[in-house]
Amino acid sequence: MNAKDFSMIFISVFGKDLSKNDIKRYRIGFKEGYLLWNIFGHKLFPSLEGDYARKAYDTIDKQGAFEIHLYWNNIHQEMRTLQSNHDSSQKIDAEGLTEFYVISKNYDWVYVVTHEMNSAGPYFAKLDKWLWICWEYVPTLEKVWNGGT
Repeated sequence: MNAKDFSMIFISVFGKDLSKNDIKRYRIGFKEGYLLWNIFGHKLFPSLEGDYARKAYDTIDKQGAFEIHLYWNNIHQEMRTLQSNHDSSQKIDAEGLTEFYVISKNYDWVYVVTHEMNSAGPYFAKLDKWLWICWEYVPTLEKVWNGGT
């Protein structure tokens, strides 16, 4: 699957509730000046960000997942099976990848590393709403686990 086809599926899954005007206003897409991850950056679909996104990615089952590198919106990029050197957030960070997407075989979760490094992303989003209920309490639980209140 090429990058353009990937972007159309991505928007149909994670931006399915957005209008065409929203997609244009928030510059979501696969063309010059548009980014797919703007869906998460503008809080249009719930996602985890930063270290929480990294933790979620590191713990999720990646069997059958795919990756695609959308650097500079190159239409010739192809989606491929997730490579073992990209199966953890630490490996991806160490390689310095940006505009890098890992998506589950069923398109029900995605991990995105942006070119903005720590000022935007990485993002992790999952269609399962129960994830957000659990992750909402992570900061509180971390305080308790670390001896705080």
